[in-house]
Amino acid sequence: EIRRIYTDAAAGVLELQDKQGWYEQDRLPVYAENGDEIRGVLREVPSSETLNAYLNSVGLDIQSFDTTYGKNKIQDAIWYAKDLKDRYSVLWLYYDLMR
Repeated sequence: EIRRIYTDAAAGVLELQDKQGWYEQDRLPVYAENGDEIRGVLREVPSSETLNAYLNSVGLDIQSFDTTYGKNKIQDAIWYAKDLKDRYSVLWLYYDLMR
């Protein structure tokens, strides 16, 4: 899937993930152990409604964005953006809990 998403850049993305070893790690026990703290941090994140209001306030119509890029491309971005970084992000949490 990484090759489909990143085409020419896929080799570098795969190399980065091989180096990081993120796919080999089982983070579920860490999430379970720190669940209350994680939920506390996530409660501080703005709601989707608030984020949409922010975007609208700077002139980005989320419906237009969805139409331009399409549901599949947006879902691919959410699912695979984590692979571009050499650090943990909330996108790994999403990936780990949704797969």
